[in-house]
Amino acid sequence: MDVLSLLGLFASAKGTYDQSRSVRDAYQQQAETARQNQVLAEMQAKDSLARGVTTQQGHQRQVRQLKGQQIASMAARGLDLSEGTAADMLASTDIMAAHDQQTIADNAEQEAWGFRMMGENYQANASLLNNRASAESPILAGLTSLLTQARTVSPKWYGQSS
Repeated sequence: MDVLSLLGLFASAKGTYDQSRSVRDAYQQQAETARQNQVLAEMQAKDSLARGVTTQQGHQRQVRQLKGQQIASMAARGLDLSEGTAADMLASTDIMAAHDQQTIADNAEQEAWGFRMMGENYQANASLLNNRASAESPILAGLTSLLTQARTVSPKWYGQSS
């Protein structure tokens, strides 16, 4: 019985050690995943800004086409483009185009900001998980288990040895 009790004592300590090591390893893996997610979030933010620029460029092409059609149509009707309704229409097109350009830029910035905030959350989570992994001590957990179990085994051991 004494030998079995000792074997159980060490098996329990080993199990506690293994469990603590698994928990630490899981925290480390989760932290690494969070760091990778942070990198991906930053890539998404940069992509959002790049798509905003591409969208602005496409919009500028459309505005130039529209303005060219407006000019051709009004000139074909013999209107003076430098004054009156024709000039107002072209100015209005420019104003709306500038507003649209700003809206496109703002939307891209807001989307990028959202991804960057997500990245900061991932970074904070990675730090938290690293702290948890650092706090996890398999050796200390195993020794604590060994000492706790030794209290229950020692009376049996000394009782049979006497």
